[in-house]
Amino acid sequence: MNVIKEGTLLRIFFDYEDASNDDEKKYICENVDVEGRSYAEIVSALIRSKYEQNSVEAIIANYEMAKDATSNLTDAKRAEYIAEYNDYQAFRVRMKEIANN
Repeated sequence: MNVIKEGTLLRIFFDYEDASNDDEKKYICENVDVEGRSYAEIVSALIRSKYEQNSVEAIIANYEMAKDATSNLTDAKRAEYIAEYNDYQAFRVRMKEIANN
């Protein structure tokens, strides 16, 4: 992870991957620009880089429906909603780790 401070902006670079070839050394990574310095602002910006608020609301609503055994969801759709929620939670945990660093 690398952080560059530019005034009130934090540029956070993380999850580097080696994209080198025989001719040059090259890395690719994720990058998020954060306004603010508090833990909450950093976590929020990192999460919002992938998930907009309306997407989060849909993920949570779908997960609640998937947990309801009386809902009319197919088993495949129920599994999809649960997997989507688990992916979101794993992403949140990873972004909190980055913010803590």
